[in-house]
Amino acid sequence: MKLKYAINKATIHQIKDHLIRVDEDFAIPLRTYVDINHYAKKLADRAICVEIFAEEKLVGLLAIYYNVEEKFIFGSNFSIDKEYRGKGLELFKVLLNTVSRSQNLNDMSVEMQQVSNQFIGALSEVAKAEEPIIKSIHTEVHHSNRRLILYYKRLGFKEVETSNESIYLIREI
Repeated sequence: MKLKYAINKATIHQIKDHLIRVDEDFAIPLRTYVDINHYAKKLADRAICVEIFAEEKLVGLLAIYYNVEEKFIFGSNFSIDKEYRGKGLELFKVLLNTVSRSQNLNDMSVEMQQVSNQFIGALSEVAKAEEPIIKSIHTEVHHSNRRLILYYKRLGFKEVETSNESIYLIREI
């Protein structure tokens, strides 16, 4: 089945259904620390959502916020249905390379070029600037999710803060 990528196309209902399906896949089930209905609405209303669809079903979601004042993006959610694991890694790397300008768009597939351009367009809308300035990328991961922490570190993220529950990581651009 061919996957399709989109920016901010999923409905609140699609986001909620996806989050319910992947709830148990988080290191600590998502429902134990957020109200999934409220979180789905917040993501749909306020985040830049990079989405992966199989037919009309939302199977992957990367939700990002852009802090205009501090010039950083924060990855709030990165989730993929179990049967599509591994498919989101290419997308994540493409977006990472796009914001850090470390890859020429011509080196990407046409589909990834389109997603990159749409993502930069969405960031530009939030920034109210033709070209958003991004100095760093931030994310937070539950401390027990060692696999994801190691993945981020391989991509150049550094641990900057650790609490009892999570690790805050930053990659400077």
